[in-house]
Amino acid sequence: MKIPRNEDFAGDSVKSPVEISGKKPSIEELVAVLRQFSKVLELANSQNPELSNVVGKLANILSRYKDKSTDEVLDSLTIGKRKQVKPVSKARKVISESEAKSLTLEQIEKLLESEGSSKSDLITIAVVRYGMSKADLMKTRKTYIIEEIKTAITNLRTLDTIGKQAAGKFS
Repeated sequence: MKIPRNEDFAGDSVKSPVEISGKKPSIEELVAVLRQFSKVLELANSQNPELSNVVGKLANILSRYKDKSTDEVLDSLTIGKRKQVKPVSKARKVISESEAKSLTLEQIEKLLESEGSSKSDLITIAVVRYGMSKADLMKTRKTYIIEEIKTAITNLRTLDTIGKQAAGKFS
């Protein structure tokens, strides 16, 4: 494998990546670095040959913005503005331990499917109804807690069915 050197990139740019100073690079400098990096990837026979093409395409796209600063271009590339969370006008009711104990399996399943259920409500249900560790659940994602509760419900239903079948055989 041939290791690329600065002279391999001679026709692409006035400056090589090594010559770029410590100041913020211009779009032209960034484009030059990306084009050279694309060639390095191509010459290195990387495991993902498309990567070189994508980097080259990115350089071509950025070259259209030569009249703008790097910061302006990068700011314009952000994927939308972060949505600001609107304050909730009404305080949402938190499920208490006694409420969690009194919920039917169907009500719990509805809570699992609703977007409005909070992680803390799910943790309360998981701890009170299914004996799960609160400390462990606090460290996990909401989707994981939902799946754990669904699994617990399935297991309960299975045990209930086994119990009914066993009672029927021995009565």
